[in-house]
Amino acid sequence: MTQSAAVEDRWRRTLQLALGFAMGLPLFALAIGVYLSRAIGGPLALLGEGAARIGAGDLRTRIDLQGQDELSVLAARFNAMAAALEQHQERLVRSEKLASLGRVAAGVAHEINNPLQVILGYLSLHRGRVEGELGQHLARVEGEAVRCRDIVEAMLQLSRPSPTTPPEPVDLRQLSQEVVEAVRAVMPEAPEVRVAGAGDALGSAARYRQVLFNLVKNAAEAAGPAGRVDVAVECDREVARVVVSDTGPGIPPDLRARVFEPFFTTKSTGTGLGLALARAIAQAHGGDVELEDAGAGTRFCLRAPRGLGGVWT
Repeated sequence: MTQSAAVEDRWRRTLQLALGFAMGLPLFALAIGVYLSRAIGGPLALLGEGAARIGAGDLRTRIDLQGQDELSVLAARFNAMAAALEQHQERLVRSEKLASLGRVAAGVAHEINNPLQVILGYLSLHRGRVEGELGQHLARVEGEAVRCRDIVEAMLQLSRPSPTTPPEPVDLRQLSQEVVEAVRAVMPEAPEVRVAGAGDALGSAARYRQVLFNLVKNAAEAAGPAGRVDVAVECDREVARVVVSDTGPGIPPDLRARVFEPFFTTKSTGTGLGLALARAIAQAHGGDVELEDAGAGTRFCLRAPRGLGGVWT
């Protein structure tokens, strides 16, 4: 092959390579575009849609992105942010409900309490003088009047859950044992109640007693005479926990989200204010009362700070 033929052959091959590269470059660019669209554009669109739904008020929005890349990490943080916003909104709504209830209670309590005290006074004065069916009717009237008084007092406590005394260390095991004895005094057929563990929290002993009395009494009623109630006190460096569990039938799943609503109750004679008041007191101390998944039975947990974390007035 002559030198000119060799040069021509190389030129032809170079031209073929150039043409091939020129034709393949758009296809390569298209493939890169498709990849970027799927790997980045799609997730970014999901994040944008999620942000728009959050902005519209749908705080239950979650982004489902699996993987270990940066966008998946961003989606996980987005979901954590949405969950925190949802919890914060629920607390604000609950606080506003309690505040509204407190304002109503404060206005009504004075007008109701005075007549109730008069009614109870007269009933107590004359109940022992009347026998037979009329005496039974008066006893029932007195019982209902006492129930009305308890409802008004509970509503007032909901409006001022913060303690009015300086915080002090509270021995939660000793307090739990005192509460158990108090429950046994008002429930002659109370089930077996066991107290285990030890710990202390900073707060008001009287307020914590209200919370634990409500939780233990509810658990004893749910368990029944043949059941069992366990009170476990636990603590770490910052938080103390008192877990009250029972062997009762448990709370139906469709009602679990409503147990802390004021006036919601599954009892025929309950007021539905006990758990709402217990949570309000715990949150005023910087803690909370939560319904935990027990599998069988019911389990409530009082969380209390071991340091000053509540609102004190």
